Amino acid sequence: MNKKSIYDVLNISDPNDKVSQWLNVSIIILIILNVLSVIFETVESIYSSYVIYFNVFETISVMIFTIEYLLRLWTCLLFLSCCI
Repeated sequence: MNKKSIYDVLNISDPNDKVSQWLNVSIIILIILNVLSVIFETVESIYSSYVIYFNVFETISVMIFTIEYLLRLWTCLLFLSCCI
C-alpha cells in the first residue's frame, strides 16, 4: 500500500470502502473495550483474578492505537504541502 491508499483507508475517503469502514468500526470497538476494561480494573476481585489478561489487552491496545496514530501522522504530510 502506498501513502495515498493508507490515507484513504484511515480517513474513509470513499463511503463504500469496506476496509475503511471495517477499520473505523474496529477502532470504535477497541475504544469501548478499553473503557470497559478500565471500569472492570477498578473492581479488585475482578482485576486480581484476571490481571494478566488486563495487562495483555492493554499492551495490545496501546500498540494498535500507536500504529494507527503514526500512520495518521505519516499520511497527513501528504496534504501538508498544499497548505503551506
